[in-house]
Amino acid sequence: MNRKADHTRHARNIIKDGLILLSLFALLSFIDVNTAVFMSIIVTVFLLTRRVMLDYNPAVTTENCIGENKKVLSVPAGVIVFDLSKVPAIESLYRYISLITTLVACPRILVVRCSGIGRMLQEDIAMVRKILYMLKQREVFVIFSDVSDTLRVQLRQLDIENPDRENIFDNVSDALHKAARLRKQIFRGKSRIHD
Repeated sequence: MNRKADHTRHARNIIKDGLILLSLFALLSFIDVNTAVFMSIIVTVFLLTRRVMLDYNPAVTTENCIGENKKVLSVPAGVIVFDLSKVPAIESLYRYISLITTLVACPRILVVRCSGIGRMLQEDIAMVRKILYMLKQREVFVIFSDVSDTLRVQLRQLDIENPDRENIFDNVSDALHKAARLRKQIFRGKSRIHD
């Protein structure tokens, strides 16, 4: 039943994107057919990229709430939650980050749930370093949640936190509260983010 519901949701979302594309083409065809075709091709690329990111990546939470221990937690707008327990390797996070950093409207805050990860291998540590470097260049704040003690030590060795800013949490609830505070500070236009 769940697989059928997912298929129905994917089909419905693809139909919505098709309607957007047809509406744009119909509207622009009154101006010029060549312009309508050109703009439709560009919009198709954006819609396809968006659809792949939203529908076919099992680790990304696009809803405004997530569940944890029979509680429903709200995810602040503009915050993306990536759950590493839903993907086979950290390489999936790397691919996702590579994709979102190419977007014009890159998200500002990313919460990475590390539930089920006891410790990382050397290859994973190198990959996380690359990820953090890419996100730092795009000014994306990274918050780790559901971190075990062993993983906390490894993440601290990556030098991702400092005394001013704690970005590693034991549970997702605290991480989402931190994300909400960061979001408020970002929208206030502060150049430096502190608690």
